[in-house]
Amino acid sequence: MKWIPRWSAVQWLERQSRWGRLRSWGQSNLVKASILMPACGYLLLLNDEVQQRLAKIKFDRGWLLAWLLDHIHLPPTWRIWLLFYGSFSLAAGSILFGWRCPEEIKRYSSSFEMANAESRLVASQRQTGRLRSDVQSLYAQLSRWEDSILTFRVDFGEHVTLQGQPSSDTESSLLITQWELKNIKCPLFRICVLLIFWTGLILVAIPAVITFINVSEVAFQRLLGFQSR
Repeated sequence: MKWIPRWSAVQWLERQSRWGRLRSWGQSNLVKASILMPACGYLLLLNDEVQQRLAKIKFDRGWLLAWLLDHIHLPPTWRIWLLFYGSFSLAAGSILFGWRCPEEIKRYSSSFEMANAESRLVASQRQTGRLRSDVQSLYAQLSRWEDSILTFRVDFGEHVTLQGQPSSDTESSLLITQWELKNIKCPLFRICVLLIFWTGLILVAIPAVITFINVSEVAFQRLLGFQSR
């Protein structure tokens, strides 16, 4: 990466797409279940008999649905299509997250959780030197964009210091740094995954919201009609 984006929108998207934030999307059971939906939707939408039966299903037309059908030429199975593409996007985001997200981020929700879980193990197995080398390698592999994201610096002297402050627990400091460095890896890829997740959520939410408004309107009208009797 030879350039650093200066646009505030891109910078905001980068912060929202950190691996630690995407973790709640990628490891959600609902998102994981959506992987099966494209296969089911594929079978449904390519079956002419099923499509004809779905097209015959009648929905009470409230003002919102009536306006949409009058101004936008929607196919009879538009709800199914939106659910299909929405679930497909969520499944794609989940697969991409599982492919590129670092294992440390998948396993631990924060750098402090990782440090608490592994610092004693690293010290007891005398792996501090290996961990120091791994963290130094991560620093060396940072792109210009990733380097510009960093809000902290580590000095790898005889005693590790974080932002100029000496650390009483070298292993914890190294583990925290390792998690934070991997959290910002692949910013452009992370942003794409975030946008895919958002697209899937919006496509799934549209038919749900419209149906909710439609049902609420019809129920309200019937309630008023019942009270006027």
